[in-house]
Amino acid sequence: MNLAKSLLYALKDFGTEEIFGIPGDFALPLFKVIEESGILPCYTLSHEPAVGFAADASPRAMAAEAFRDTLREVIPSVADTIPDVELTSQMYLTVFPNFHPWGSFNEINYRFRPNGDNHEECIMEVMMMAPIPDDGDYTPTREIRELGIDDDFVEAAEELGGLGPAFNQDTLNMPFVHQGMKASARIHTRLAEYNETKIRHFHK
Repeated sequence: MNLAKSLLYALKDFGTEEIFGIPGDFALPLFKVIEESGILPCYTLSHEPAVGFAADASPRAMAAEAFRDTLREVIPSVADTIPDVELTSQMYLTVFPNFHPWGSFNEINYRFRPNGDNHEECIMEVMMMAPIPDDGDYTPTREIRELGIDDDFVEAAEELGGLGPAFNQDTLNMPFVHQGMKASARIHTRLAEYNETKIRHFHK
């Protein structure tokens, strides 16, 4: 067995299901082995960004179908009408002014509200929402679980499941960011061009 076949079998053993690439020059012998061996299906393109898009789209399509299978058990009336992009969108959206759902049918939803007149704090709400089943059989909404400013999200494991550590990670540097804003010699806050677009929108 030559090196190319060994590599292909190793990739397959690790769970690789498809190969995407651009044949040319020094890579042609490898692509010949891929084609002739049939160990893994290979899709060739002629444009570098297209290879990345194709490699990303393939698992997204499979993930979308797996999610759709789950939804068919709950909302079969609409499950097959939902496009893949809604099922695999991993970005949170904004409903003006302060409600942020995480894509379509993702259970995580955020809302941020002022904490009275205290301009140093805000109230962050995490709402886990699921579609109401077609048969109307579902568990009513839980009571609101409140955490103090120094409490750990892991303490709300019953409500958040395994997401507590993720929320801890996402908010870990907030106290330092807050201190940094006050320590800066600038008379105004400079917001990032992309990552803080939503905050910039409020100040137009």
